Amino acid sequence: ASDLGPADLSSAIAKIEKAIEIDPTLATAFQALGILRSWVGDTEGALQAARRSVELGPGDADNILFLGRAYANIGEFDKAVETARKAFELNPIRPSYYDAA
Repeated sequence: ASDLGPADLSSAIAKIEKAIEIDPTLATAFQALGILRSWVGDTEGALQAARRSVELGPGDADNILFLGRAYANIGEFDKAVETARKAFELNPIRPSYYDAA
């Protein structure tokens, strides 16, 4: 069992940012950064990270899905739906977490 919780989010963000500093081409690191930033309420930072993840990994449906979620979090619902549809097209046999998009 893990003792990690919401109080550890800032530490996790710092570790991801360090990984990005070491290798700024890690699309999945930007994806994770976007998710965690959204969890701490940094919607603009989440959107910025999600956009970068798609720039670095444009064929990764997860990057695109999380960009759609970032758009939804800032109230850009048309962009969110359009972006989520792209992710669904790229990954037609998608994991269950896509249904929460």
